[in-house]
Amino acid sequence: MSVAVRAWLSLLLVALAAYAGFSIWRIKERLREPVASSGEASGVLDVTAVQLEPPSIAELGELKFTDQTGQPFAFSKLANQVWVGSFFFASCPGPCRQINAAIGSLSQELAGKPIHFVSITVDPDNDTPQVLADYAKGFGADPNRWSFLTGDFANIRRVCADIFAMPIDRKVHTERLILVDRSGRRRGVFSTGDPAQMVALKRGIDKLLAEKPEEKSPEAKAAAGGSAGPQEPRG
Repeated sequence: MSVAVRAWLSLLLVALAAYAGFSIWRIKERLREPVASSGEASGVLDVTAVQLEPPSIAELGELKFTDQTGQPFAFSKLANQVWVGSFFFASCPGPCRQINAAIGSLSQELAGKPIHFVSITVDPDNDTPQVLADYAKGFGADPNRWSFLTGDFANIRRVCADIFAMPIDRKVHTERLILVDRSGRRRGVFSTGDPAQMVALKRGIDKLLAEKPEEKSPEAKAAAGGSAGPQEPRG
């Protein structure tokens, strides 16, 4: 066997080993993603199976945001509600519009159902409430059902990275939608670019809407502020 042939075979073996290593890494990464569900391909989501254990809405209560109407927004207003969270920025030329177009279609399909959508900018320096208001109009967003939020980037990072365990940086975000139940727990993560997952999201929303909120002990209610009702963030 000539030296040239041996060198070519060596390069081929190295390339095959590198490809195999990459494939194994991708499989491991896919297994880590919290969107997997045995029934997802058929459009059926078992939200119990994908239930995770992140912090609840109670731990978002002290974070201050402003919505597209210029009003303070507190996550406590979403207590006992099913809602869908997402991240974007208004000057994003492509992916963000796909995300919000998907949410807009979902909002129309679920008209009349008590579901709230929360879209948080990752470019708060430029996405003022007025910018968000103009942007929201482009998707026919009803501010009573779909909140576009801006605020301090540290708070945005807290929600995205620490609470929802999603990647974030300025003008860097996930395309996934996060489904949250009435108890403030994340119950599923869905890609807007996958039609099967969007079908699964709608089924998951219907299932969560049919669930009753968990009863809290008197001690838990006291720790959450008792029966004083939703509290707006202090100005």
